[in-house]
Amino acid sequence: MLRILRRIHPQINQYPQITNLVKRLSHIQCEEPPPQIELPKESMERPLPSFESHANMKTIIPVFKKSTLYFDRVALKDQHGKYSYYSLGKGTEIVSKLITDALSGKTGERVVFLTPNDAYYVLTLWGIWCSGQIAVPLSPLHPADLIKYYVKDCKASLIITTPKYADLMDDVSKETKTQLIVIDDSIRRNSMYETPNLSSLICPDTVTEIGKPIEFYENRRALIIYTSGTTGNPKGVVLTHKNIQAQILSLIKAWNWTHDDCILHTLPLHHIHGIVNVLLCPLYVGAKCVMLPKFEVNSVWSNLLGINVRPEDRVNIYMGVPTIYTKLLQEYDKIFRTNTKMAEYVLQTLKQRIRLMVSGSAPLPAPIFKRWFDISGHRLLERYGMSETGMMLSNFYNDKMVNIAYSINVPDKDKDAKKEGEAKDDVSPITREIQLNSKPLVREPGYVGLPLPGVKIRLGEKLHGIEYRTLLECDGGTFEKPNIVFTYFDDEIEKLISHTEQLIANNKQEISQDNEDYPVGEILVQGDTLFKEYFGKIVETKLEFTKDGWFRTGDTAMYDPRKKLFKIMGRTSVDIIKSGGYKISSLHIETIILEHPEIKETAVVGIPDNMFGEKVAAIVVLKNDQLNSVPAGFGEWLKSKLAEYSLPRIVRVTDELPRNAMGKINKKELAKQIFPDYMKGKLEKVN
Repeated sequence: MLRILRRIHPQINQYPQITNLVKRLSHIQCEEPPPQIELPKESMERPLPSFESHANMKTIIPVFKKSTLYFDRVALKDQHGKYSYYSLGKGTEIVSKLITDALSGKTGERVVFLTPNDAYYVLTLWGIWCSGQIAVPLSPLHPADLIKYYVKDCKASLIITTPKYADLMDDVSKETKTQLIVIDDSIRRNSMYETPNLSSLICPDTVTEIGKPIEFYENRRALIIYTSGTTGNPKGVVLTHKNIQAQILSLIKAWNWTHDDCILHTLPLHHIHGIVNVLLCPLYVGAKCVMLPKFEVNSVWSNLLGINVRPEDRVNIYMGVPTIYTKLLQEYDKIFRTNTKMAEYVLQTLKQRIRLMVSGSAPLPAPIFKRWFDISGHRLLERYGMSETGMMLSNFYNDKMVNIAYSINVPDKDKDAKKEGEAKDDVSPITREIQLNSKPLVREPGYVGLPLPGVKIRLGEKLHGIEYRTLLECDGGTFEKPNIVFTYFDDEIEKLISHTEQLIANNKQEISQDNEDYPVGEILVQGDTLFKEYFGKIVETKLEFTKDGWFRTGDTAMYDPRKKLFKIMGRTSVDIIKSGGYKISSLHIETIILEHPEIKETAVVGIPDNMFGEKVAAIVVLKNDQLNSVPAGFGEWLKSKLAEYSLPRIVRVTDELPRNAMGKINKKELAKQIFPDYMKGKLEKVN
């Protein structure tokens, strides 16, 4: 088999883990686990907290304080080794003391930090919170000038880094006149796995030993995450400890997190996705996080398949962005696809060993969703969120976790006795229960589920300024009881959805695949997950909310009553193209274009047009990089897939689509680069 693989893929020897797997495929044997440390019976029998013990917002408990409940468990594994919750807690206190001394005992100060993606990050983040400060994480991908902007904008009082980035941050420190601490590697080494003493193990289940008193964190700011700055200078999104806890609890419930989980972490740690979803959720429940320094395709495949991995370190959860899954598929095609036995091994291993795989931070193309399902047996769980809100919408781990009810709240047109100008009463809500057992909520590409527990969503039609007409409202319920309740504010929409439900109940087939009458509007959100403010920007913060306190996401979604799920249509200002009176979703067109066998990537944008207002333009990357023109017959192929008004009028072929660290494309900048001279008619038209 190895000889066959070498002929198929000459570079196979670059992957010793794969060649070892092939040699052992007929009789796979895992390494013997290391000798287990004998712990006192009392500690091993001590029950770990259940979800019910986590699921309340009455007491705000920062994640680092939870470490006192999971002393002897392994919290983290990085390229250096393993770290227990107990040892991380000890290291956290050391870092906390360094910070407290540097800031002369002050609290509530902004502390900027840049560390590798390993135990350094956790020790620094927890140390900042333990000392009562506000954490501002940076990325090594940020250029020096941008880092200096962050330091100045958040008025940082302290910079923390490690020897790896000491030279860079020393320059930043001098230019911004900000104090700098370089954490010695001995702190990380001394924080590696250590067996806690007996008195610690059998102490009462309490979370008060580390850091400030619990009351201190009740309304305190915890984290500042900077936006990408696509519409101006990046803004610092301020999250409180309460916001973070609400975000964590909603995901613990929706994704069924337990202390038995082990997640593979390969994401950047200056965004919500990498910080909350992938790092803080497992650490909150006493699970394990296997952290790689960065995404590297061979290392990810090795961990997913458990190649040269000890049994206790095998992962069962993975979360990535669409670009990551695309690269994993490309590597799969090189190494596994042409060998039936290897492909079957991959399929069965992922189906049996991995319980959850999530994609987010950018739209997931349908071909990637379908292809990943074919090779892994996993329907990628899509969710929707942003820095200001955390996760808002998500597909659930399974359909049995949520109940749905509808209510109607529309103006009472029968009360003609009302005088002109008087407000009319609303009718009492009418609630109808829907049985999900007959129609499970199935994950499908492009659909991002329903509101998470603790989150309320509205679809609003913008009138003017920050005023909206509400089309529907959806409440995700509480952490303890995540029942979904829809409220309709438009009787025509309610009639349409009721009719659709009746057709579904009667197994009728005349339901349009893309009904233009389904409610479409900008997503508005409320809940404890919502950020506190943009740092130092009172006016900008106020402008992002409606008068009645709903945050305006700037994203457009559709509620699909056939699937009982929300579908993201795109960024209202970029992905919704207004052409000839139609509101066209560029994401939908991109999904169709990616079905073409010769197209590798695409981005669809709207460009100004005197007749239609905007016209649809597509930028494509071909799978065959030797070609530089639109595939023959591409225009006719599109006509068979899209409505006439959605067809791209202009197509341009390019070598690559530039993306940021989270796999997102800045479409405004891309349109400027690709179509600078469209007014001169120099672009290639679709034939």
